[in-house]
Amino acid sequence: TVVRLGLHDVSHLDPSPSTHWPDPDLAVDPDPDAGPVLVLSEWTVPADRSADFVAAMAKVARVRQRTGGRRWGLFQDGARPDRFVESYLVPSWAEHLRQHEERLTVTDARSEAAARELAAAPPVVSHLFVPPPPG
Repeated sequence: TVVRLGLHDVSHLDPSPSTHWPDPDLAVDPDPDAGPVLVLSEWTVPADRSADFVAAMAKVARVRQRTGGRRWGLFQDGARPDRFVESYLVPSWAEHLRQHEERLTVTDARSEAAARELAAAPPVVSHLFVPPPPG
């Protein structure tokens, strides 16, 4: 199949590790096994950049999925069309910390930077946990 389909050119990819995500700012200290964790990123994007932003976020989706995120989605607010919300699930808090500390590459940082350049401000990121059972 290599002869027929060829190999993908990966010379533009930089797999060097990157720790470009800031440490999560939490008021709680979650158990490493707590999960799933819902990660939300709220973006404000000017209308004239929204199509390019959606295209850039398609690459970000691949980053999230490659590093452990599942059920990735991008949603546009019907009442405020300049507001986009990215969401994805990570199986546990420990897995999400691995995204921060071990799994991101320089190429991933470039993909995220391309989306950030189209936004009016950096995204506001939230980490949501399943509440403990009552009692």
